[in-house]
Amino acid sequence: MPVTPFHIIAGVSAKSISPKYFSWTVFALANVLIDTEAVYYYFTTGIPQHKYFHTWVGATIIIFICALLGKYLCEFGLWIWNNYFLNEKYHPSLKYLKSGIKINNISAWTGAIIGGYSHIFLDSFVNLDMKPYFPFSNENHLLGIISLRNTYYLCIGLFIVGVSIYLLSFREKFMTFKNYFKLAITSIILVILITFFALFAWRASVNLPDHVKAYKDSSSSRYFYVQWCQENNYAGYTYPSEEERIHVCKNAMMMDVNMNDAARFISFFIGVVLGIIISIYLYFYIRWVRNNYIKFT
Repeated sequence: MPVTPFHIIAGVSAKSISPKYFSWTVFALANVLIDTEAVYYYFTTGIPQHKYFHTWVGATIIIFICALLGKYLCEFGLWIWNNYFLNEKYHPSLKYLKSGIKINNISAWTGAIIGGYSHIFLDSFVNLDMKPYFPFSNENHLLGIISLRNTYYLCIGLFIVGVSIYLLSFREKFMTFKNYFKLAITSIILVILITFFALFAWRASVNLPDHVKAYKDSSSSRYFYVQWCQENNYAGYTYPSEEERIHVCKNAMMMDVNMNDAARFISFFIGVVLGIIISIYLYFYIRWVRNNYIKFT
């Protein structure tokens, strides 16, 4: 499944296109609330199951909650962001990152609607247990149309587009900021540290469990874990029927596969995407230095 952060970063593109009529915080809240279901089932059963919230009906309920009530929680979060994390007394160089605290109704509804329904749309491509039309139907016509890898690429692509538009629209602030040098150095240090952790995550993703290696090398990956579970005592899961044991075992093993893919894409995101962002970032800094300190005659 696309892990929650990838759902959230995809919303940056919508925020950059329509900053006044789209709340990214409400968008993020809708995605987080929907995935609380998967987290709950992960800690109770060992498998991040997608049931009631991961349907069009469940998402609609989440949308109403976020638009009507959740926006006040988001406003409180923005107040903390502005007054504590970006307090000008301690962080004067970051004041341009401050956000308006008040979220209007249009922004709340657009953020909630796009957040809730885009989550169901993306998850329907890759999750075997998704039944988006429940309780009216158990069918999932979107399953398999886009692979997990391409779903990650789509989310990252939307993020890159959004950040690029945002930087271009606010280029004057970047070019005239007095403490830009300090901010640039700090950002470079952070990128170095984050890249270190990205390489660590990539190294961990290379050391695959034996069953994941066998799955990736299998020519019939769709039915691989059915046979694997039968041959390996259903990975220790004990349920009354064989169908239940196979289902739970297969989902648990697929979780290892998906987490391995997630580690790879997280390292890709940190190592490559942030590199692109910093390149754009430094481009504006170089222009600012040239315009203010280097005069050509």
